Amino acid sequence: RAMAPLLAAPRAAFVQTRIEWGNGEQNWLTRAQRLMQDAHFAVEQDVRARRGVPFQFNGTGGIWRRAAVEEAGGWSHDTLSEDLDLVLRTHLKGWTGLFLMEPHVVGELPQRLEDFSAQQSRWSKGFVQVARKLLPQVWQSSWSGEAKLTTTVALGQQLVFPALVVGAVGLVLSIIGHGHLTGFFRFLLWLWLLGLMAVLFGTTWAGWHRLRRGAPGRYVATALSVPALIVYLAVANAGAIIAAAFGRKTEFNRTPKTGT
Repeated sequence: RAMAPLLAAPRAAFVQTRIEWGNGEQNWLTRAQRLMQDAHFAVEQDVRARRGVPFQFNGTGGIWRRAAVEEAGGWSHDTLSEDLDLVLRTHLKGWTGLFLMEPHVVGELPQRLEDFSAQQSRWSKGFVQVARKLLPQVWQSSWSGEAKLTTTVALGQQLVFPALVVGAVGLVLSIIGHGHLTGFFRFLLWLWLLGLMAVLFGTTWAGWHRLRRGAPGRYVATALSVPALIVYLAVANAGAIIAAAFGRKTEFNRTPKTGT
């Protein structure tokens, strides 16, 4: 079923399908991850594909066209996000991608916090590496302004983690600093935090609702764990992201799987 749309679109480099998580109800961590992944697939991926701008190949649940891979120079191992790297290189050659909500494939989420952190660290560093490698070519290309901007935002989204650390520290200082920090600075920090929460809950609710995951109460119970998880990732991965931004290379550490 996924092959038919690919064959019908001669300039489609790949087709990516939605991933359904077989262990999404395993524990609080997998439920929180599934909530974020639902937002990624049912909102971000689908909207990007409909708008005709580059979107991510997720490493599984998809099919590549060999001619597109070869024209783009093949798979490259110089980043930790080789699939995203190939997506952008094929788009720079004039190819596109297709996204399908159905048929979906079944995947597995990390069930332990340390495995999740390692996975996210690899992804974050990979995105930054791809940004260093390809963003100049993106902005020199003939892509539309929308495609250039959304790609830049997608590649730079990992910088939210170190920014979150700085913002959280600034927020604490603004609370305890009183007269030592200006009211306008405190206003900006609170505005930044509230904006981040609005985006987070807006996108995750849209994915939850579209995929009919359950009652609003279940959504709230799951969503409340996400901000703390993001703060944890910010603290755990900020250093690695900054190191990747300055060109530091690290090994590819595969996420452990249990087969559930």
